[in-house]
Amino acid sequence: MGGCFLQGLGSLRISLCACLLLSLLAADSMAEVCSKLRVGGVSWPPVYQPATSGVPASGIGLKLLESIERELGVGFEFQSPQPFARELFQLLEGDLDVIIGLYPTRKRLHHYEMTVPFYREPLHAYSLEKNNLSINALSDLNGLVAVVIRGTSYGMLLDEYFASEASVIQVINAEQRIPMLLTGKADYLIHSPVSAEVDFQGRFNPEQVRMSEEPLSWEAVAMAFSRLSPCRRLVPDVNRLILEKRFGGVDS
Repeated sequence: MGGCFLQGLGSLRISLCACLLLSLLAADSMAEVCSKLRVGGVSWPPVYQPATSGVPASGIGLKLLESIERELGVGFEFQSPQPFARELFQLLEGDLDVIIGLYPTRKRLHHYEMTVPFYREPLHAYSLEKNNLSINALSDLNGLVAVVIRGTSYGMLLDEYFASEASVIQVINAEQRIPMLLTGKADYLIHSPVSAEVDFQGRFNPEQVRMSEEPLSWEAVAMAFSRLSPCRRLVPDVNRLILEKRFGGVDS
């Protein structure tokens, strides 16, 4: 009788351990479920432009998020916009699941889970017309001062140039670049035509600014997932959506 009782206790102990293990596995599985994407809210036309009074949100990246929601059943929620460097840190720490668009530099490919590119962006140099600068190649930037946003990449080509050749002033956000140009502290900034049209509105008269005739570079734009987020598992499916839907295409 005593032996049977002890044997019963042993079986109970094993059952309890099995139940505990299953509970832990279930909790871990639930923690790994991607129910909604927490998305960085920084504006970047034409990738993403938040809604304004009377104008709905728009952008190629927004269309991709809507496709993820429709095709993969995972919704999204934009978080309050933060300085760009802060959003990159949030993505690294897992406090964001996704940043809609990043240039896939070597460092970012190491830190984040990147999709295939869904857009290719032309980057031009912008200077004041009165300075009569002729900028159409990287070599034309030699001896000039650039104003750049801290934490922002301008693609591998321009990043390497800024790190090795150029004089650079760093600012916290896009709005701070324009006063640097107007006051003569910087000679030029780098921008894409679509983003520049939005950022310069109300700050420059069109005739005040000169855009380089040719892009200094063309940069691929990809969606970046946090490696600490369970949503990173969506990347293969998102790649499929990008390759099937094109979203304006990498050659746009």
